[in-house]
Amino acid sequence: DLSKKKFQTYALVYQPPISFLELRDKANEAASAQVKTPAFLGLNWFKNEAFATEVSTSGSWELVRRETVPGSTSKVFDEQTAMIADKPDLLPTTFPALAALLVGQYLEHSVKLYEGNWHFGRTSTCAASGGPVNLGLMHVDGATVRQYGPASVRVGLSVSRNLN
Repeated sequence: DLSKKKFQTYALVYQPPISFLELRDKANEAASAQVKTPAFLGLNWFKNEAFATEVSTSGSWELVRRETVPGSTSKVFDEQTAMIADKPDLLPTTFPALAALLVGQYLEHSVKLYEGNWHFGRTSTCAASGGPVNLGLMHVDGATVRQYGPASVRVGLSVSRNLN
């Protein structure tokens, strides 16, 4: 059944009106209370970045694909977005939505998306340097926030369905 497959492929994610730094800290506290490894690795290179410190004025919902777009690794962002150009219902995922997806799946279901093989999801969010922010590699120390070069075998495009 096609609708069941879509349900398994995507997750409805709530982005709370808090900064990523707050989300990271709350997720790590919740993981500790559940006697799990941290939700996020303790890196802090992004502690002064707008994408990590800004707070949206209201929460929002997004339907995020659980895996990156098949065949989207080893491509620059423009090539990755060209892969979905003929699909107007798909958009590159924002960093807060991907972070909420990884946290939710881990804390609620003990599922580590993007685990192993150094796999990351590229988002539409950029750091101050102009490079896209990538999130993934859910390993024993938690998810990792990185910036990889233009094309990497480790980075696939993370997408969301347009709910409008």
